[in-house]
Amino acid sequence: MNILKKNHSKPIIVLLLGFNFLIFKKAISAYLSPDEAYTFLEYVYTNDILNIGLANNHLLNTFLIYLTTNISIDEFFIRSANVFFGIIYFFYAYKFSLLFKNSLPHFIFICSCPYLIDYFSIGRGYGISTSLIFLALNRILFEDKYKLNNTLLIGFIFLLSSYSIHTTLIYFGIFYFYFIKDIFLNINKKGFLIISTQALLALPVVYLIFNVTTAGKPVYGSTDLDMFNLLLTGFGLSELFLIESQVLNYLMGIIFYTPLIFFKFLKTKQKTIVIISYSSLFALYLLPFLFNKPFPVLRVLIPFLPGILMSVSFAISNISNYLVNIILYVFSLSLIISLFINFQSEYHIDWIDEFNPDTAIEFIELNNNQCNYTGYKYGDKRAEYYRILETVSSEVYCDPFTLTIVKNE
Repeated sequence: MNILKKNHSKPIIVLLLGFNFLIFKKAISAYLSPDEAYTFLEYVYTNDILNIGLANNHLLNTFLIYLTTNISIDEFFIRSANVFFGIIYFFYAYKFSLLFKNSLPHFIFICSCPYLIDYFSIGRGYGISTSLIFLALNRILFEDKYKLNNTLLIGFIFLLSSYSIHTTLIYFGIFYFYFIKDIFLNINKKGFLIISTQALLALPVVYLIFNVTTAGKPVYGSTDLDMFNLLLTGFGLSELFLIESQVLNYLMGIIFYTPLIFFKFLKTKQKTIVIISYSSLFALYLLPFLFNKPFPVLRVLIPFLPGILMSVSFAISNISNYLVNIILYVFSLSLIISLFINFQSEYHIDWIDEFNPDTAIEFIELNNNQCNYTGYKYGDKRAEYYRILETVSSEVYCDPFTLTIVKNE
């Protein structure tokens, strides 16, 4: 490690701790989002984890919530799995950044997207899937030479990611397609059995994707595609950084094309990451077009972001000079400033409203020990969650199921 890397190591560690603090802070402080409440009440609280009727059920995330809420049903334990995977992401971002001479701005670039921070602190599948994909791509990058066992492990990580966010199965397919020649040259009975098993385990995910996107079911996405805006925002990725200026947003979008522009200057492993990541992103838009499904927007793009960020880092490092380095530092500083400007500990980016947990649990006492809630109508999943939470955290409460006043002794 050269002197510059050593000088950068300490501030990177400080920032690493800072990013971890942000996700812990939000995981503890933010009120539950509607999607989290729905996941907990409809799948976890009812022990109906395998209910695959709607896209809302991110199976791996739901299963992990089921495990952690055996400790407590407090908001943090609903989110703790994503917090854990956020810590893994930041650790590998630190490891990845040390590959570069100017490691600090690269680390900031990989970690400071507001949507990343947000979804590592929320009980949804996006953070888990994003971290797993980043882990798999790092294993590709740091592998000294081709090894079948490592390929099988990476394939499993991509497959596991698809059980959290189903559309990331694209990564699984493209990864194996890219390495198909090496696999055939090195395959053995054990490898064949493992790949066959992974392929069989991928089939339920394919079914899930088509099942939850059938006509009439609620699916997060857009039915209209503005090609001009899509291309200028780097396939929508720049919008994840919440840049208010449209001009700067478009400039950010252009940055995501640098790995393609400077592709021939990249090293072999770097080219592998670029090909797999950009092919996966392209397929994410192509498949909805072919099958007449909603196009991905915002949080759906999060798991596809790490590979693109890694690719941009490769491109920038290969064109590095004094002027580029200055721009890189100014750019990374602006990302940090933007992150802190957009950070709000009490709510999540996609669910900004005036919901109040205290209002949700307010009730009036009626005759014969009966009670009735005064705020939020029946059917508000967040209100229902906080009323259930009150049954384990308060001495006197209105039972949300019987509407009777209960006093814990």
